[in-house]
Amino acid sequence: MQGDGQGKPNGLLHVSSGVPICDVAPTTPPGEFTWPDLVQLKFQLPEQYGARGTYLMNGRTLGMVMSMCDAQGRPIWLYPTPATDALGFTGFQIAGSPVRIVSWMPDIEPGSTPILFGDLEQLYMVVTRSATTMQADPYSLGLCTSLKFSARVGGNVICPGAGRLLRIT
Repeated sequence: MQGDGQGKPNGLLHVSSGVPICDVAPTTPPGEFTWPDLVQLKFQLPEQYGARGTYLMNGRTLGMVMSMCDAQGRPIWLYPTPATDALGFTGFQIAGSPVRIVSWMPDIEPGSTPILFGDLEQLYMVVTRSATTMQADPYSLGLCTSLKFSARVGGNVICPGAGRLLRIT
């Protein structure tokens, strides 16, 4: 998520990725986000990307979303949606878009970008740079032989317009 391209793939959260950043609404309290901020983030994307978009956030952020209440104190989030997406995933949704829990997303604090919404297939590409190789450990003893598997992969943002990050002020 935060790779800088030096010995690791370029990440979605790195400043050089080019993914546009949307700030929370001016009326949102400092260090927080609101339900309308999440919905606005979705509709900041061009229509062709928004229809296939996915929210990425860590578990603590999802916990905050699930505890949000409306003006009368009623929970906005009641139950996981039983709908199934194109990949066969059944789970959480916000405004009709799936939510994926990604532990590498940052926590909610001023200046951070803890939520990403986008069409991940159009936004980012992972490339296998070398095939998976296997090496037997020449120093293994007895009947058990240790094996080492390795592969090189790369990745980069290929269409920055296919995603948006939500920045907490």
